[in-house]
Amino acid sequence: MASVAPEEPADDDAIDGAEYVLRRVHIDLARRGKPDRSIFKNDPGGIGTSVTLWRSEHDLEIVTAGRPNVGVVAVTVAELRSFGLGVMFTFAEGNPNHCEVFGPRSKSKLGSIRDLCKWVRYPDGFPEEAKVELFNLFPT
Repeated sequence: MASVAPEEPADDDAIDGAEYVLRRVHIDLARRGKPDRSIFKNDPGGIGTSVTLWRSEHDLEIVTAGRPNVGVVAVTVAELRSFGLGVMFTFAEGNPNHCEVFGPRSKSKLGSIRDLCKWVRYPDGFPEEAKVELFNLFPT
């Protein structure tokens, strides 16, 4: 009996390129004043990198729930796609906008994605001299 290859993920074209995704950043991955490029590597147990579409203020609360010390960065879906990556919705209880970013990533691509990130929230212990104005998609 022949084995069946798992279905390849497909980029969800219903997700607009202008939308931002949020990604958590632990202080250990931001000590030099910017996130480490590894934050966009594949997560264990998933199909890619876990992110959340930033469609409301509530999405930032979901991303940081139970993790008061983490930082958060944002990058657009179009920027991710410009590196040949795809984005698709994946189920995560309590997070209706949970997605995964998938596709091959070299160290160079990871560094380029990192350089496009905007800080939304700094992790505790982030160097004061490296702080710039935070990006807020939903200013109050």
